[in-house]
Amino acid sequence: MHLFPFLTKGNSTANQASQSEETLRIDFLQKFTVPVRAGINKSGSEYIDGVFAAGIFGPGTSVTGQRFSSGGTAMALMGPFFLTDSVSVTDSNTAQPFSFRPTTLLQFRDGITFGKGTEPGSTINVGKSCGNFAFSEE
Repeated sequence: MHLFPFLTKGNSTANQASQSEETLRIDFLQKFTVPVRAGINKSGSEYIDGVFAAGIFGPGTSVTGQRFSSGGTAMALMGPFFLTDSVSVTDSNTAQPFSFRPTTLLQFRDGITFGKGTEPGSTINVGKSCGNFAFSEE
């Protein structure tokens, strides 16, 4: 699994700690076509991992993850995970709602919040796995 680094520049005009909370929303999209009718089942799974890699993080710094399938069908929200809980982030869910169509769109949404007072250059690495799913109609 590849981890993607996200870092804050803090207050870019003075290279100082951030004066307010910074929130990033990152959407990873995957589109594929299979010869099936449209349907929904409980075969979805999702997984997130990451690490609060380096820096001085302000209070409230956190990571969340969630997966969506065609039509906005949402799986359970993973997190928020805070640095006070652990330096690393790992979670997964199975038996989640999975909506499919002949052309299916999967969306992996990560939320990264750098709390107020986070120092410039502080980095959080986040990875996503596409998880498993099945195109079986229930």
